Amino acid sequence: MGKSLRMVIVMTVTAMLSGLVLSQAYETANIHIQRNQEEELRLVILEVLPGAETYEVLVPEAQTTIPEDDITLSEAPPTQQRIPVYRGLDKNREEVGLAFIVENPGYGGLIRLIAGVDTKSDTLTQIRILEHKETPGLGSKVADAPFREQFSGKSVSDPFVVGQDVNGVSGATVSSKAVTEGLRTTIQEVMKRYGKRG
Repeated sequence: MGKSLRMVIVMTVTAMLSGLVLSQAYETANIHIQRNQEEELRLVILEVLPGAETYEVLVPEAQTTIPEDDITLSEAPPTQQRIPVYRGLDKNREEVGLAFIVENPGYGGLIRLIAGVDTKSDTLTQIRILEHKETPGLGSKVADAPFREQFSGKSVSDPFVVGQDVNGVSGATVSSKAVTEGLRTTIQEVMKRYGKRG
């Protein structure tokens, strides 16, 4: 067997083993990242639903047939078609409220937040910003306590309009409106589907 053929075989085997090791490392890391993300989400769901010890995921009813000429779907924000909703349960498995994800485009990109609603009083409990790419020192302030805390105790039927019932972040009107408009649209949809029953 020639020297060059041996080198090719060794290099091929080395490349295959390296690929296998890298693939396994990626898979392992991905599993850990996913578990961490799930745990972070679990903690934030329980945080925005005071009194909840656990929760269940509510799966929206499958839509039957949608007429091809139905333009209302194209007018609605695309992220609002599949709203993740979680029903918070106390130690007796009684409902304490609903938590749901809100996604709306801001100034720098998508703003993703989670909101909790007390279903006994139909009021917001808390909101937490999960992700954003807003301008540091301006739009990023929508994630700060002074802006977020004004939503606690607000009725789900409030208008959620900056300058009317919500104080926007100074110099960050687009970011403030992204949060309020996303909340208003999503709350209406969530309460229509999962609000007071019976």
